[in-house]
This record gives sequence, C-alpha cells and structure tokens, in this order.
Amino acid sequence: MPQDSRQTYFYRLGSRAVIEAFKEKGLEVVEVTPGLTIGAVAAKESVIFLLPSYGSDIGGVVSAYDSEDKLDESAGYYSSMNKDPGPPAWRIFRKGNILLLISGRVSEEKAREYERVLKEMGEK
Repeated sequence: MPQDSRQTYFYRLGSRAVIEAFKEKGLEVVEVTPGLTIGAVAAKESVIFLLPSYGSDIGGVVSAYDSEDKLDESAGYYSSMNKDPGPPAWRIFRKGNILLLISGRVSEEKAREYERVLKEMGEK
C-alpha cells in the first residue's frame, strides 16, 4: 500500500471532532486554539484547550496523526516526561489516530472522564 494510502487509512478522527465530543458530554473545554507541539513529532493537526477550574494555564492537547509510527513516537516522547516520582507531567490517552494529553495537575479521575469520551467516539 502506498504511503499516502496508509496515512489516509490511519487518519480517522480530527482533533476538533474530539473537542466537540468533550463539549457535547458537558466536559470543561475553554479557549480552544490550534496547537503546535515542540520536541515531539508533529501531528497532522493539534488543538490546545484549557481547564480553568484547575488553573489559568492548565489544560490539554488533542493531536491527530496520519501514521501510527508518528503517534507512537510522540506518545513515547510525552511518556518520557513522566519519569519523576511526583505527579506525571501528562496524563496520556490514545485511540486510533488520536493522542490526548491532559496536564498532570488535573486529577486522574477528571482526566479519565475525557478518556471515556474519546474511547466512546466512533462506537455505537
């Protein structure tokens, strides 16, 4: 299969669709802006969102990838930030072509609410 066909096949969800699903389920999502990742492999598209109930600069990133290799590499990059014994830098979730990062300053319970919505996407 040519590279472009594999990328098209892998790319299923857009980051904005994930944000809309969060909003539809009543989850906090504020000041959504296009995002860009620094240090990690660039996603096809990313969106940054804030969770002001946790602080003015606390939130997450939803990134959509066009290849599993790129997603795996980025997930590894962010996982490597969680090596300290304290709270994680990121709570990391993934489904299909989507990588969801929630600040480690957000409770695990709250972050799992976002994960549940992501996991439900595309399932009926």
